[in-house]
Amino acid sequence: MQLDRPMRTATLSALLICFTSACSMQRQPLSCALTAADPPRSQSGMRDQRYCEILFMQGAGGKTAGCVYTTFGLNTCPEEQWSAINPRALRRQYQIDEAIMNGPRFWTMDTFTIDMSGAATSVDGLEMKPGASIEMPPGSLLASFVQRAYHETQINRNTAYRYDAGQPVYQLVSPDHTYIMQAYSQIVDPTLTKDGLATLGDRLKLPSGWKYVVTTPTSDLVVNSGGKAYVLQDDLQNTYQRMQ
Repeated sequence: MQLDRPMRTATLSALLICFTSACSMQRQPLSCALTAADPPRSQSGMRDQRYCEILFMQGAGGKTAGCVYTTFGLNTCPEEQWSAINPRALRRQYQIDEAIMNGPRFWTMDTFTIDMSGAATSVDGLEMKPGASIEMPPGSLLASFVQRAYHETQINRNTAYRYDAGQPVYQLVSPDHTYIMQAYSQIVDPTLTKDGLATLGDRLKLPSGWKYVVTTPTSDLVVNSGGKAYVLQDDLQNTYQRMQ
């Protein structure tokens, strides 16, 4: 049925009023407040524990920043809840530029220590909390920048990872730095498990001059972020932290 002109005008006016007032979605507050934990919180038995993250990204004033929400310390990111989250709905709900689904992931260290903690909240029914913030160069293209393989992103967090003696560690060695794997991912390859990490180097498309190395330390290895962690991903979105 085709509307006559007066009716079309009235209908468009009603939609405009709805969009700009009562029908518009009110922005939901999104906290990224991190408070000091004294003493710092440590959790052992981390190796191969499942978790998920969502990166809430916003560009403003020529800069791009983000808040990392995590299930770490709250739950193991149940698949049914995780797969039900719609990132487009999150963008509308929080009025942000990007909601990047970063999981599921599995830790590759043995003990995780952090001295900052955020308040837990429900994100589409999944309990999460802020765990870190991200700083990006002006003009960065949000998701494409954060998930760009073999490219560093600065993460603001103060953490210590301990890799137990006698347990394997997985590293990327570039001409300038060594990066240690902090988590493997099932984002690109849902079948990847810890058993596949020993030969992962055969699958990676490494930049020229880079190597994937598996070692077994004879003493505990501790990697501190010092307040700012420099993190990158390989082309399967496994995550590594630069070793200082």
